[in-house]
Amino acid sequence: MTDTIVLKAQIRAQTKIVITVDTSRVLSGDTRGIFMIDNRAEVGSSNEGTLELSTKCYAGDYVSWLVNPIDPDTQDVVSIAGFQISSGNVFGGEGSPQPASDDNTYWMGRAFNQGTSTYQIKLLINGTHVIQWDPFITAV
Repeated sequence: MTDTIVLKAQIRAQTKIVITVDTSRVLSGDTRGIFMIDNRAEVGSSNEGTLELSTKCYAGDYVSWLVNPIDPDTQDVVSIAGFQISSGNVFGGEGSPQPASDDNTYWMGRAFNQGTSTYQIKLLINGTHVIQWDPFITAV
């Protein structure tokens, strides 16, 4: 995808989740180097700055995830390798997160249904190091 398409997708997403990775810390085995934040504090999101972000959004929202290294000077490459819904049905069948950029740093889904879902997100650092965890999303 071109940068223009990605920018249009970012503008379209009402709920934006950013994942910033301290790659040095994570590569040494410390998952406290992953920081998740979103733009929905006014809706009731909680646990920002942790792995266990609990995003609250509105049913019908497009939801985006953007991942980046905290220090771009390291030249480390971080991408999203996949999502798996562990419980709940916020995304329904058609809203499951999908890649929205060629480099897999930006994904988008849509919260079709009210309720809560636990999802697993899998990141890839430098093409070899995999890490995954399970944050939450609630659509109201």
